[in-house]
Amino acid sequence: MINLVVDLILMGGLSTYFWYLAATKRQNSTRTRTAKKWMNTYGPALLVTIGSCLILADPIRHVLQDKHMWHAPMYIKNCPVRALQQPIRTCSQPSDCGVHDCGGGFFADQAGTDCFTCWEDDGICSEGAETFRCLSTIGWVFTIFCSYIGFALFFTGVLWNYDLVSKIRRKWSALTSS
Repeated sequence: MINLVVDLILMGGLSTYFWYLAATKRQNSTRTRTAKKWMNTYGPALLVTIGSCLILADPIRHVLQDKHMWHAPMYIKNCPVRALQQPIRTCSQPSDCGVHDCGGGFFADQAGTDCFTCWEDDGICSEGAETFRCLSTIGWVFTIFCSYIGFALFFTGVLWNYDLVSKIRRKWSALTSS
């Protein structure tokens, strides 16, 4: 929950700052209005804001699921990629999977061996199924689409706003032409 609050403050603050920069840029420019001019002025702020919203979608989903307000599964039930403890051991709580506490709700038979947790869907000790191959549709939408595309939009907006690509290109040309 604290992570979400910090993310909301940072992403909201950065988005607000980029809109402020866009408004400042507009005040300092001529008053001609064209679509290209509007996009060059407000485009970076728009990308940063959309990217921020997409980045925040996954932490919001985590909090809603942790608070039992959203019950859509992140992973496929009984995913075949899951590594089961051998011999197969049934469980009703994570500590049924071993006596050594590995941390994070994972347990092992002894220190230095593989750690397992109780998979509540079927009550079998396994390493978990947090792999791309086990993501449900919700998992793909939030993990891949929202997070990755959100970061891509965010960084594109930042690079565009500060015109970093052309600045790096000019600097590189100056360094390599000597």
